[in-house]
Amino acid sequence: MKRALRIREAALGPQHGDVAASLDILGAFYASQGRYPEAEATLKRALTIQEKVRDSNPFQMATALGHLGALYEAQGKVAEAESLLERALANWEKAAGPEHPVLADSLTNLGRLYRARE
Repeated sequence: MKRALRIREAALGPQHGDVAASLDILGAFYASQGRYPEAEATLKRALTIQEKVRDSNPFQMATALGHLGALYEAQGKVAEAESLLERALANWEKAAGPEHPVLADSLTNLGRLYRARE
């Protein structure tokens, strides 16, 4: 994963949407390993790039928001997680439409967060 990231950065520049996609995958991997500081830094960088890319891919934006939101949820940062997961849901709706099955995952993630907050 790191090698793919280096190749994309060298070929496309550090602020390209494909670099953000590689960072998102790497950040999600770090999170799955419990490497939260590395995951947070990597996922934040991915999201920052996605937000700056002029014609950002809405699917990649939604995925980046969801991964960072899930990381914050795992760390007990409920307010930060909620904001990001709500943004992820809005991006999924924009990208896929209001009836697409991918929304079920995003709604489940947000619902789980709300339930844990009670």
